[in-house]
Amino acid sequence: MALFQKAVELDPNAVEAHLQLGFLYLYLFLQEPQKAISMARTVLEKRPDL
Repeated sequence: MALFQKAVELDPNAVEAHLQLGFLYLYLFLQEPQKAISMARTVLEKRPDL
């Protein structure tokens, strides 16, 4: 929790954007799991450091 608070202090806009993306991904996963998994795989292929 301390890391989250520090991140909000450093850049609240970036934290908000990541939370929004997370919620959108969760919604998509609940609606269309195969599509969401495919999107996640594509992101991980392009950014293996995530």
